[in-house]
Amino acid sequence: MPDASLENQIVLAIDSAMNGCGAAICFSNKSSAGVSEVVPMVRGQAEALVPLVVDVCARAGVKFDDIDLIATTRGPGTFTGLRVGLSAARSFALALNVPLVGFSTLEVLARAALNANTHSPANIAVVVESKRSDFYFQLFDSSGASLTAPVALDAVQIQAELSGHTGVIVGDGVERLLEEISDSAVEGFVSHSGYDLPDPQIMAEMALSGAEAGAACADVVPLYLREADVSFPKQMPRILEKIE
Repeated sequence: MPDASLENQIVLAIDSAMNGCGAAICFSNKSSAGVSEVVPMVRGQAEALVPLVVDVCARAGVKFDDIDLIATTRGPGTFTGLRVGLSAARSFALALNVPLVGFSTLEVLARAALNANTHSPANIAVVVESKRSDFYFQLFDSSGASLTAPVALDAVQIQAELSGHTGVIVGDGVERLLEEISDSAVEGFVSHSGYDLPDPQIMAEMALSGAEAGAACADVVPLYLREADVSFPKQMPRILEKIE
């Protein structure tokens, strides 16, 4: 097992929960630059994820057994992509006997927006496409703490949740939300583009912050936000044979 010293942690973060596939390597000691790659895709995450992991590890100069911690998104998102990412992350963590930590796609998107707006701290509302009539939604304060639970709501319900608040609204569902409320903006909120997919580099940094704070890496379970007749693959076939 790799050296688990918090001064020299290497994190692999992966995401395939939404309309893309991402992977990043992050170093806690900052002695080397991390490597991150995000590829937008509607389908094909099962075929793309492992080669992407291989690529970022190679570019970062990291061998697979150098990794100390695995981070992954756990939803909400697409059922297929979410299961692919979680299955891969569990396979990696079990093979290496390292901790696995999970983050919701909503909190990773919120953290990206917060990092980009440090000069003007504000509440962050995240609105993500559910591919149905509703949206996945959560509101965070300027420190990243949640003000609401992650939920599936329609446009009218989101307006009600945001009433009385101000801040920034992000996510791949914002455009449709504005169309459905027949307005160019949500009252009190400024929409920012560029936050359609979780950033695995930011997720890796979040995982390191949790490790340094002594946060426990509990069993990572999917966050669907609605009932579904889905199950995890029993195994990720030959997933580790592609990692050298």
